[in-house]
Amino acid sequence: MVVQIVMLVILLSGGAFGAACFNKRFEEILPLQMMIMMAVLYVFGLLDHLRAGVSFVILAVAVLYAAVVVRLIKGRCYKGFIERMITPAFAVFLVMFCIFNYADVGKLAHSWDEFTHWIDSAKAMTYVDDFITNPKSNSYFQSYPPAMALLQYFFQRIYLFFNKGADFNEWRMYLVFQLFGYSMFFPFLSKEEFKKPVKALCHAVLLIFIPLMFYNEYWTTTYIDPFVAILAGCAFARILYWKSDVLLDRLYISFLCATLVLSKDAGLYFAVFIAIAYVISYCIRKEVSVHPAERGKAALQVLLSLVPLICAVFTKWTWKAELMTSNADISFGGKIDIRHYTSMFFLHNDATYHQTVVDNFKNAFFDQKIKLGQLGLEISYCAVFLLLVLGLIALYYNGKKQVDLKERKVLKIIVAVVFLQLVFYIYSLGATYVSNFSEYEAVRLASYQRYMNISYLVAAIVLIEGIMFHTSVVYDRGMLQCAAMVLVLLVSPLGAVENYLSRDSVRAAKEIRDKYEPLHDLIRNHCSGTDSDRIFFISEASNGLDYWVTRFISRPNGFAGSWKWSLGEPQYDGDIWTYGECINSDEWMEILNDGNYTHIALYSINDYFKEHFSGVFSDPGMISNNTLYEKNAETGLFDLCN
Repeated sequence: MVVQIVMLVILLSGGAFGAACFNKRFEEILPLQMMIMMAVLYVFGLLDHLRAGVSFVILAVAVLYAAVVVRLIKGRCYKGFIERMITPAFAVFLVMFCIFNYADVGKLAHSWDEFTHWIDSAKAMTYVDDFITNPKSNSYFQSYPPAMALLQYFFQRIYLFFNKGADFNEWRMYLVFQLFGYSMFFPFLSKEEFKKPVKALCHAVLLIFIPLMFYNEYWTTTYIDPFVAILAGCAFARILYWKSDVLLDRLYISFLCATLVLSKDAGLYFAVFIAIAYVISYCIRKEVSVHPAERGKAALQVLLSLVPLICAVFTKWTWKAELMTSNADISFGGKIDIRHYTSMFFLHNDATYHQTVVDNFKNAFFDQKIKLGQLGLEISYCAVFLLLVLGLIALYYNGKKQVDLKERKVLKIIVAVVFLQLVFYIYSLGATYVSNFSEYEAVRLASYQRYMNISYLVAAIVLIEGIMFHTSVVYDRGMLQCAAMVLVLLVSPLGAVENYLSRDSVRAAKEIRDKYEPLHDLIRNHCSGTDSDRIFFISEASNGLDYWVTRFISRPNGFAGSWKWSLGEPQYDGDIWTYGECINSDEWMEILNDGNYTHIALYSINDYFKEHFSGVFSDPGMISNNTLYEKNAETGLFDLCN
């Protein structure tokens, strides 16, 4: 409870400061505060002082509250402060904070990519107090940007400060993920008032359910894709509809572009489109002139409009510099040949598996389906694309009737930019499969829906916020907002919501993890968690989930070597996780000796393993599932750990 109170106090500090010192509402500052916290931690990480960054942020929070107290005492502006702080958005935030705390408590990582990276990265950073580019992190996807992991690391450090010697706390990683994502929506509630509760409630429900339309697992996993979509969608919507003062807007868009770049490699793609949209909208609204007499002023205005783009490019450059300095392994770093991809896409002229990938990608656009929540309908990605495009067209033609000429130009251009990012993203995704995925994953279009839905959710956020904005201008009683809310609820997976609120996902995750605990206990009791211990993991005839789960829960003890967890005959076409059937006991011993392995962890073995590799063990008759073995320095063989 103490940790949650401290967490809440930290998250409210920016809103309180803005309400007291700058006459800003709580919800206008919340997302900016979280992005600034992430940016500060990132800078300290670049300087190899990530742990000091935590202390700096805490000190900054204390300074903000001190400034609030001084301002309130000197200015005696208590009423205004309360009105700007205690808003409908503030009430929604508190309710969501309580719900997430209830539903998440005890939650354990359970999804494949959470074990390989999305929660594992935060856990690794906690143990090394550094980016996972540090070789001591024993992380495989070192080149993945760290935006979400930085905030997760920060609050994990808060937790460990109050719970000395405790294990890594997994469920709070879900809480941070949800709060960071939803904070981006809160500025859109800045026009809502308590005296119009129906309208405010409808708007809040819409925002809460938007991500679930395309990611029904949004509340139960920490996959970064919906977060990227929320960032990009909110940026476009902010530029279009919810304008505050120029400085706050520029800060919001600039930090958001930087956060996008640090969230996922594809974030730079969206950041560039957002920066273009911002430049155009800023220049139109400021009426930047090309007249010779105003060139100096125009040049300054253009330079100011480029700040978000500069932030995005600079952030990308610093992360690349970090990867080079650390000699980090680059994941999915293949160069995309868009010309050759285009040739395959339209001319079908490649004789390799790449052509199969392109063909499968094109077919998936028409064959893969999206399920529309409670309606029970399934429609193709092509159909959803057409609906989104029609929605964007309708948004423009309806919106242009309600705004002046200047805003009409902005609306037209931003809608066009959103459409272009949707088209280019979908087209380029196929090229990414060709260039950056293994043959096995590319041919099967691994995680197709998760990747495709990013751009779809971006467009959906722009459309739904457009509905809320334009209907508020004409109809201010909330009826159309209610209709929009009902529609979103109909196409949202309410079954997934019920599963989350009933904590079924918590119980399911525990069931998944329980079977790995016996081996985890042995590793924890017999391994030191230092570089001196190197563990070779075996799970015969498996797809690798056993490896990733055990590796994750066994941190800080690390599994050394490459991603190979099986000895013997390959299990399927494209299986690169098996050492091969030709390997024998002596050859495996050479691998163990050359790699300085100190332990062997056997999660699951079969008769083939017992027959061919028992010579590595001191007592071959004792080898079995869920056992750990330590190398005997005298015999060179591996003894059973009891």
